[in-house]
Amino acid sequence: MNKRFLVAAAALLMSTTMVTAQEQAAKPAAEAAPAEQQDPKRKPSTNPENGKQYGDWLKECEIFVEAENKEVEICQLVQALVDEKSKQVMLKAAIGYVPNQKEAVMVVSLPLGIFLPPGVQMRVDGQGKVATIPVNTCLPAGCQAGSALDAEFTGRLKKGNKLTMIFANPAGKPVKAELSLKGMTAGLDSFKK
Repeated sequence: MNKRFLVAAAALLMSTTMVTAQEQAAKPAAEAAPAEQQDPKRKPSTNPENGKQYGDWLKECEIFVEAENKEVEICQLVQALVDEKSKQVMLKAAIGYVPNQKEAVMVVSLPLGIFLPPGVQMRVDGQGKVATIPVNTCLPAGCQAGSALDAEFTGRLKKGNKLTMIFANPAGKPVKAELSLKGMTAGLDSFKK
């Protein structure tokens, strides 16, 4: 795995931090952090695709400034699963492509307190091979699992209706979360334009 892939995958990871529904509502879109608080290595994208809805997936784009001030735009499709009772984000999935790589990268943000060893198991429409992505890190905002996806699994995501993700609670009991795949094909195809 080359260094550029790792940097871009890390950028995808960093841009998928978990936020509660209340925090999202409390921050108006137009409100920007003062210049001294903004990350100098990240800039907002002016890409017309940024913020475009593809079915149940939202396309988000951001510009990252690499060494020698080279700018790299990273875009991803994002879907969050919000608990209806608590209004807290239970899971957030992001999928996209990093520069110079053929495989799609999936990053899943999970709450703290999950049982880490099993990682996250994913299955499309309850059939076919189960893909497992390891939990890579846990930060104060939550845990993140991420991995490149092979072409076969990405193809199943594009053809499927439902993505089931299973992770474990602190007692090791499975927790099932289901995401809609509506819009996945058009969203992933939009990266090729």
